[in-house]
Amino acid sequence: MKSALSWLCVSLVVTVSAYSQQVASVDAGASRADIARLLDLVHVRDQMALMRDGLVTNMKQSAETTFKKKVPDATAEQVAVLNGMVDDAFQDFPIDELLDAIVPIYQKHLSPADVNKMIEFYSTPTGQKVIAEMPAMMKEAMQAGAELTRARMDTITQRIDKRMKQLEELQQHSSKSP
Repeated sequence: MKSALSWLCVSLVVTVSAYSQQVASVDAGASRADIARLLDLVHVRDQMALMRDGLVTNMKQSAETTFKKKVPDATAEQVAVLNGMVDDAFQDFPIDELLDAIVPIYQKHLSPADVNKMIEFYSTPTGQKVIAEMPAMMKEAMQAGAELTRARMDTITQRIDKRMKQLEELQQHSSKSP
C-alpha cells in the first residue's frame, strides 16, 4: 500500500507538471492561495481521484489474479470480499493531504509570475481545452508507447534469451574447468 501511495504521489506530480507551461528556479515562491487557485483551475483534485480509482481497479485485478492462482475455484463471493478489502484500504484516501503536500513543491519551483501566467492561460478557452483533452491525450500516448514496446518485445526477448544462453554456457564452462 505504501509503495502504491508513493507511486500515486509521483504520478500526481508528473501529471500536474504536464499541465505546466514552464518550470523555473525562483527566489521566492508563489503564495499558497495562488497555488491552490491553480490546482483548482487545472482540476487536480479530480485527476487525483481518477488516479486513485485507476489504482484501485489495477489493485483489484492484480489481487484477483493472485488469489485465483492460489484458489483456482474461487467463488464470486470470495472475489467480492477481496475487492471489498481493496476498497476498504482506499476509503480514506488522503486527497486533501496530498494536495497540501504538493503546494510547497510548486512554491519551490514556480515564481508568483509563473503561477499567474499559468492561471491566466488555464483560464482561457484554450487552457480549459488542454485540461479537458489531457486525459485522452495521455491515454493515447500511453497506448502508443505500449504498442511500440509490444512491437519490440520479440527483439528484446531474443536478446535476453541470447544473453541467458551465454550465461548458461559460461557457467557450464567454468564448472568443467579444474
